[in-house]
Amino acid sequence: MTGDGTFQIRKGDYRKRLIEFLEHELNFHPKLVSFIRDNIRYIEIGLVIFVIVLISWTSWDYYHHLRMVNSSNALTKARAIDDDAARKEEMKTVAAEYSGTASGTWAALYLAHDIFARGDFETAVKSYRNILDQLGSDNPARLPVTYRLALALENSGKTAEALNTYRGLAAAKGFAYLGNLAAGRLLETKGDKGAALAAYRAALAAVPARGSEHDFLTVKIAGLAKVTAVKVEKEKTAVAGKGASAGLSID
Repeated sequence: MTGDGTFQIRKGDYRKRLIEFLEHELNFHPKLVSFIRDNIRYIEIGLVIFVIVLISWTSWDYYHHLRMVNSSNALTKARAIDDDAARKEEMKTVAAEYSGTASGTWAALYLAHDIFARGDFETAVKSYRNILDQLGSDNPARLPVTYRLALALENSGKTAEALNTYRGLAAAKGFAYLGNLAAGRLLETKGDKGAALAAYRAALAAVPARGSEHDFLTVKIAGLAKVTAVKVEKEKTAVAGKGASAGLSID
């Protein structure tokens, strides 16, 4: 008993009583009791660490769940705003305060799409890149966002990077049609009809044998193949004509 009349259990007494309880009440094996007696200090430290980790994990799980709920509520509130300017400001708040959450990503995409629609493609490229930096490699949103990035790159004049991005998408599962179609369109615009034809054929191979995509590509390929064939024939004729002219001049 202490001077103020309260009881105080010393560590030695506590440990001694614990060992006796384990040995006589719970009938622990003597070797196990001996091990606990010899290592009780380390066991106590381990238990304290375990409790701290458990409390920390529980607190983080609660915080994460609360943040997800709050971000979802904030996004719902922002989407319900009728005024366009006010909605955009609220979306900026959601994207900034809840970065890394699904709602924060949705808000950031909303803003990036709006920037693209206004024709500010350089800023749209930066916005889509920032979103991709926040998405995990296995996030299903990565491919659609990458496609939007490629469109922004193309419209900003960075056609080489856009083409590489489209080709990367074409190699990804589920994006063979869209990636090859976009690559073919860009190549055709640049005048590389042979490479465009190859991309369109790869896109055709990725769609069902019937459907609007199949019909569109079939017509597209037939028309482009005809143009390419005519061009090749003209080139051959031109080469042959140059050869004949060279022969006449030698004679």
